[in-house]
Amino acid sequence: MSLTRRDFLAAIGATAALCGVAGVGVLTRSEDVPVRPPGAQDEDGFLSACIRCDRCRSICPESSIGVGHIEDGIFAARLPAMVFHDGRCTFCNLCVGVCPTEALHSIDPGQDKLGVAVITSNCLTWDDPGSCAVCRDVCPYGAVTIVGGMPVVDRSICNGCGECVHLCPALVYRSVSGDRSMRGVEVYPESVAQRKVDDGEVR
Repeated sequence: MSLTRRDFLAAIGATAALCGVAGVGVLTRSEDVPVRPPGAQDEDGFLSACIRCDRCRSICPESSIGVGHIEDGIFAARLPAMVFHDGRCTFCNLCVGVCPTEALHSIDPGQDKLGVAVITSNCLTWDDPGSCAVCRDVCPYGAVTIVGGMPVVDRSICNGCGECVHLCPALVYRSVSGDRSMRGVEVYPESVAQRKVDDGEVR
């Protein structure tokens, strides 16, 4: 089948339009960027350096590094993102050591943050104050306290390690479906967490 010049130009135009639509989709998700592995908190710098080689995910001993999916947007697909439902970050720096482009780098867990934890409406204490204190008990940095029977995160102390998310029992006792269902506590980049707090989605 022959391809005329007009058909060829039409195909190029359609491809460009699809890429434009995809780009708009990515932009609409930009304010909800996920928590990145250590040293990748400068999103623009990370996006320009990461080559999606998957080495960081493969070497993580805690299985806390996952990858973005196509529904997150074309340009977010296969980019490393923290998945604290599967494990916490111990700041072991193995991911930093295998990154071939220095998209990741060492951070001080006492000074730097992957993100910050917030309490979601799936928290068991949201409906039944005093019913759970797991996040407080497991936080290695003492960033969670219980006030009025409900957990409160000191975001100045929390560094986003994800231990609270990993061990939160909320999904065990609530009827939920889907791998991405929120637990009673979640970790977000600082700017995303603040916006969600301001909007009343979390506390």
